[in-house]
Amino acid sequence: EVLDWPVDRPEPSAWEAERARRRFGAWPASPLCPQLGAAYSVIWEEDASTLQVATNRQQHDAKSATLLAHVLAGAGVPLEGTFINIGAGDCRGTAYSWDPLYQLLFESRWGKDFAGVSIDADAEALLACAGLVASSPEAPRQLLPLRAEVDPGSVRELLLRRAAPMFPWLREAASAPAARALLDFLVVDIDSWDCAVAREVLQLTRAKIVYLEVAYQVPPPFRFAREHSPVASAWRSKYSDSRYIAAVGCSLSYATWMMGDLGYYLLFMHEADAVFVAKEFASVFEDAFGMRLPQDELACYQQSLLWVHDAIPPEYIRDWFFFAIT
Repeated sequence: EVLDWPVDRPEPSAWEAERARRRFGAWPASPLCPQLGAAYSVIWEEDASTLQVATNRQQHDAKSATLLAHVLAGAGVPLEGTFINIGAGDCRGTAYSWDPLYQLLFESRWGKDFAGVSIDADAEALLACAGLVASSPEAPRQLLPLRAEVDPGSVRELLLRRAAPMFPWLREAASAPAARALLDFLVVDIDSWDCAVAREVLQLTRAKIVYLEVAYQVPPPFRFAREHSPVASAWRSKYSDSRYIAAVGCSLSYATWMMGDLGYYLLFMHEADAVFVAKEFASVFEDAFGMRLPQDELACYQQSLLWVHDAIPPEYIRDWFFFAIT
């Protein structure tokens, strides 16, 4: 079932008309779009006090970067074998939240054909990532782990200084943005200024597929994004999931409109990420998945099993979603 309306509900026709005005995507949300996909119900009853969130490896595989690589290659789109993973952690993740590129890089036949950069502020996690590379027979042919606190003002310089030897086209793109997508996958998951960092990277180089962490707790049509500031380092040092999680990242509406301006369409929601495809490859996924792009991100959100922190009251999210657009 989809998200139930509150008891004190808005007038349906007015709500639908306002939703149509505020959405980015004009086409209906495909069954693949919602978090956990069409095979799962949305567990959000009208009188529920908590959101029940679940994931498993089967669902991860069904929306994995491996599948997307297979779809692109099957349509004759050449893969460059390139990735940038910002907020990579140990490059694996857990059964609670797998790294979007883990299966592709370490458990598929594609892994050995890839080279890229994994960036994280946690040195211990990056050491675990390096150990994974050393121990995996399917590991990427080259993976450069970089320890760095990434922000919108530093990410461009960091990539030009450290990743350009691996990706020479980055230097050319710095003066004239690449006309075609030389980066296959970009992942941004840093629990802070995710959208601002993604925007800077995509203004430097074009990617085919982007996994961008979004703030499910801020529903459409609100366009929220945490930006970077000179006091950010002090804030970052005090960050904890339970205290600041509601004020990090960017909302789905913000991400969809920002990415739309950059030439990307929402493909689907997966775990904590919104996954976008460059518009020049939209027809590939329309044909493969039987969808039309750009699709209605508000409907996609409404049908999703939301990925939120236990401390965030679901009743508030429900009210923001329904009453903000009446």
